[in-house]
Amino acid sequence: MKSSVDAASRRVSVFWSCVVSWLMWCAAGAMLVGCQTWSTHNLMQQGDRLAVEGLYREAQVQYEQALKRDPQHTLAHRNLGIVLVHIGLYRRAHKHLSLAYKDFPKDYQTNFYLAETYRVFRSFGPAVHHYNVCLLLRNRDLRASRGLAWAYYHSKDYNQALQVLSSVSEGLSKSEDTQVAIIRARIHLQLKNYGAAAALMLRQTRQAPQVYLPFVLALMGDIYLKRQNIPRAKEHYQKALALTPHLPSALLGQAKIAYAAGEWKKAADLLKQALGIKKDLMEAYLYLGRIFKHVDPAKSLAYYRTFAGKMSGEQVTPSTAEEVRSSVLQLKKQLAEGGSAPTGKVLAESQAPLLPEEIMGP
Repeated sequence: MKSSVDAASRRVSVFWSCVVSWLMWCAAGAMLVGCQTWSTHNLMQQGDRLAVEGLYREAQVQYEQALKRDPQHTLAHRNLGIVLVHIGLYRRAHKHLSLAYKDFPKDYQTNFYLAETYRVFRSFGPAVHHYNVCLLLRNRDLRASRGLAWAYYHSKDYNQALQVLSSVSEGLSKSEDTQVAIIRARIHLQLKNYGAAAALMLRQTRQAPQVYLPFVLALMGDIYLKRQNIPRAKEHYQKALALTPHLPSALLGQAKIAYAAGEWKKAADLLKQALGIKKDLMEAYLYLGRIFKHVDPAKSLAYYRTFAGKMSGEQVTPSTAEEVRSSVLQLKKQLAEGGSAPTGKVLAESQAPLLPEEIMGP
């Protein structure tokens, strides 16, 4: 009888020992989960603070650490995508923002920065969609309006672009007014409304903040170039470069003038200098393709192909598209027949300088 009682007592003791051990494991697990949750929360707070201070690379580290702890943390994906746009890592930004969009389809920041990545990738249809969502969330928002206007501009929907800008033309600061005026002038330039473009920029030469003045002067140079007033175009490009020595748009303008004058070496040097600063300067690849066509076919083909890869959705005339297509076919045939070596000509002066109307670009 006594042995039966002892056995029963031992079974009860073992049972309660198991219960206590299980409770201790549960408590330890809860503490671990709580610690991890707190750590993710802390990393997010640190990242937010650094992002607000403009320390985007430091914020990037915090958000990435948060995602290591919780890969499904959509807010971390959103915030990481935003700082990656500021850093310029657009492909990575697009990946994280796309993941965040599933949970934040009506969030202004998610839509705005996702639109920015699409615009950089020249996917203007999706960019237009996300900018429009931003404007539904914040009526007449200047940032989204500017981005939307540029997206319409690159889609050749110039009237829509002007309509968007007209809705945000009041109550702007001087810098905001200059930014809007530059976009409007670019649109008028494409529509061949040279007088309207010139009037907009002439006003800005008198009132634009100093930081924007080089861009205004370079655009004035483009307007004079379109009007075939080469001396005035040169003057404005030089003024722009005196303020900002490596301004890509001014370097491109000077290269076009040099190309028209048959100064191929000078034009090539200016174009390469511009591309060293702005690698997506599409027209530079076109002109380098033209320059090297009779000097180095392999280089010419490479430049034409780069231009062809970038010209989708851009303001390219049918004649320029046909020029590129036929040049690529011709150069490929020439190289296949053993014409890969440079011809021996030098980039000095062409035999037949181009007329001003031939340098207006695509």
